[in-house]
Amino acid sequence: MKSDDKLNIEVLNVLFKILQKYKFETPVPDDTIEIIKEYIDSRRINVETFFSKNEKFYEIGWDQDNLLQDLLSSSLKLYESHIKDFERIHIETKRKWFLDKMKNGGINSELEILTDIVLNQEKYLPGFKYFYEFDIFHNDGLRSGDLLFVSEVGVLAVIGVKHLNKFTYIDKKSIKNQIRDYKSFANKRFNNKFAVIIGLYASYNRNNKIMLNPIDSFDKMIMKKVKEIMKKHDAIRGKSSNMESDSTYSNSEEEISDSDDDVVIDDNSSQNIFFDFLKSIFKYLRFIIFILILEFIYKNYYLKKGEN
Repeated sequence: MKSDDKLNIEVLNVLFKILQKYKFETPVPDDTIEIIKEYIDSRRINVETFFSKNEKFYEIGWDQDNLLQDLLSSSLKLYESHIKDFERIHIETKRKWFLDKMKNGGINSELEILTDIVLNQEKYLPGFKYFYEFDIFHNDGLRSGDLLFVSEVGVLAVIGVKHLNKFTYIDKKSIKNQIRDYKSFANKRFNNKFAVIIGLYASYNRNNKIMLNPIDSFDKMIMKKVKEIMKKHDAIRGKSSNMESDSTYSNSEEEISDSDDDVVIDDNSSQNIFFDFLKSIFKYLRFIIFILILEFIYKNYYLKKGEN
């Protein structure tokens, strides 16, 4: 039997955690380790030494591009049977999110950002079609303003947007550590339900547009691969793709560097405040209409289907 045939979601989850340098709290089963060894051996990965003339140091590693391509392609097949559940959860979560936010009331900068991301998730997260959960992380009873989206390849994206506005300095180190805590919590909560969990934080770019930034280079590679695989997969299925070059996630080396330097958020125009407020109102109204449509679909399709 080929090593690929032995891969399942649990094995993929462990393998991705190994690649992410995850610290396991319990021993990994021996048979899982053997399958992973078999799989890695079958890939014939070439270990290479890299030398940086500027920094004057050596690094040992390998090109993970093909490995991630193979793993996520396998994951896409394994998660085919989960798509209906993802679709159902997507509609239910959007409905719950809207009702929850309306109950708490008021428009603030954080809710504006959350609403924008929820309404335009494939613009910000190409390849992540399903809104999975929100506000699962709590600190002293306070909700953390997090969003969780899942892709058809079984990758869960954890997004943190707490305390983001246009008039502050963003401490990247603090934000990244917060998102790492979110990822750790999500890994414990969901165990091996997903192939891999990645973390992102929101920031404004120089044009005052929201950007989603992977917290490290590995999560960046995963995000990029998900976009590539789903774009190709949708093309094969004959679906139009929204994953074009105007997608609003950060893919530049400057934006996603592993540096923890602060990000400067600058807005010198007082007129922008007024226009941003108007835009937020329109987004809010658009969202209300969208949720009413979802409510109609939920009541007239999923509930009736469940009754039958």
